[in-house]
Amino acid sequence: MADIREISPAKYPYGALCFSLLLGALILSPSLWFDLGADQAYYNYVAWAWLEHGLPPCKTNNLCDLPGVIFLTLPALKIFGANVLALRLWDLFIQLANLGMIFHLANRLRPQSAHYTGGIIASGLYALFYLGLGHWNTAQRDGWALPFLLLSALSYLHFYKKQIGLGIFLTGLMTGMAFIMKPTFALTGLVYSLLYLRRAWKAESSWKRIFLEQFCLLLSCLLPLIISLFIFRLSGAGFDYWQDCWEFLTRVYALRNIETQQGIYNKYLHLPALLVYDMLKKDQVIWLGALLTLIYAIADDRLRGERLETFLALTGIWAASLFSHLVQTMNLPYHMSSMAGISTIFAGAFYGSLFPQTASRRAWSSSTALGIVIILGLETASFNRKELKFVARYAFRSLETAYMFQEPWYHRTAEYIKSHTEPDQYVGAFGYCKILFLAERLAPTRQTYLTHLLIKNPRGEYPPLEIKWQNQLCDDVTKRPPVYIVWPDQFEFFGCLKKILDNHYLLETKITDIHGLEDRLETASIYRRK
Repeated sequence: MADIREISPAKYPYGALCFSLLLGALILSPSLWFDLGADQAYYNYVAWAWLEHGLPPCKTNNLCDLPGVIFLTLPALKIFGANVLALRLWDLFIQLANLGMIFHLANRLRPQSAHYTGGIIASGLYALFYLGLGHWNTAQRDGWALPFLLLSALSYLHFYKKQIGLGIFLTGLMTGMAFIMKPTFALTGLVYSLLYLRRAWKAESSWKRIFLEQFCLLLSCLLPLIISLFIFRLSGAGFDYWQDCWEFLTRVYALRNIETQQGIYNKYLHLPALLVYDMLKKDQVIWLGALLTLIYAIADDRLRGERLETFLALTGIWAASLFSHLVQTMNLPYHMSSMAGISTIFAGAFYGSLFPQTASRRAWSSSTALGIVIILGLETASFNRKELKFVARYAFRSLETAYMFQEPWYHRTAEYIKSHTEPDQYVGAFGYCKILFLAERLAPTRQTYLTHLLIKNPRGEYPPLEIKWQNQLCDDVTKRPPVYIVWPDQFEFFGCLKKILDNHYLLETKITDIHGLEDRLETASIYRRK
């Protein structure tokens, strides 16, 4: 690869950037017809309750998540209203921001490629990858943490030689924002700590300066967390709230997966094997291009200066994203969003090197354009057939028809609940925050995420914290009785709630009776208060 060329503002490729954004917007536009998945519905419900009813997250959810994703959801509902399309529009804007930064960073790594082809290919590949995630795995925390990870890299690179203090502060701040989006990105802070130590060592900085730089980085990384804790404290989250969250995360949730992993393979090799399998099965164009870039860069003795810093920063974020994926002990597609975003930058840099710079416009319009189409076409070929079917049949048509194709019973049940209740009445749609959000009804309790109440230990017993939360739910239902209770049939009723149902509620209908969806594997019952 040739050494990176500095691009002055007057010569910045705004035309190529606009083309990349337009191409990305076109590719991502079918996502506007995506429905909400369970996680997105949960965040939307919590944000809606905060905006419309003044109930902060500590009063409406039991996920014990840091509130970064809630903070980022609030503007969507405030600007566009409380509906599915609001989230999808907001997600599109976030991903367009990702595309712009991916374009820029790929061009920093590029060789002398034709008309910034590397950036165009990188942004196109990421747009296709993201669309292929489908409605369940888009607008998730990992995809929303990516812009902060990219901004941290840009801050580090832009202020590498000048205004170091400002660069450290902004880099740490963006890293901290990624952390409150998802704490598993904490390793990114260590990456930048090592990069700044490396820079200080090369500059032969004094120990005092090194300490000040590291302290400033640490403080700026923690600043978003400190502000979040302060907001929670003002909203009524006391020590007992955080104590419960700590106990749940360390003694219940984390052990749920660890205790079921027996043997060396299950503990250490199963998840990496699944990850490699997924890379071989889908998005091969991205992973192959990224791998070839890494191999080529390691063997390139001309990798130095700002290009080397770009490579190190992006590689560090990629490693932190891989750590984030593995430490969650689950292999969900959206966990790969940040890792794929960085990989598209590497892949774009490699594929861009196949198109050397030329003065001929015809060369760009023929061979280069054809190459871009082939590369993006190969990525499209790895799409899940269900997603291709959705784009072909339902995108750019009626939103209601698209929603009915994806998860119809949520919408119909929400319509049923909304038409049979008043806005000030409570609905106990436990495990179904999507119904609460679509019906615009409050739950009587913050214990709405049902699976967190039903995790048993290996002996088949509920841990003490689970019992405490179950009793809290029953107390809340007694104090603020909901008109309806919606309960998944695959979950058993725990003791105190079963007594409340037996004494005060009657089975009114099942969701299959409302919609005629008898072939569903998952069903739920709707109970109405006597």
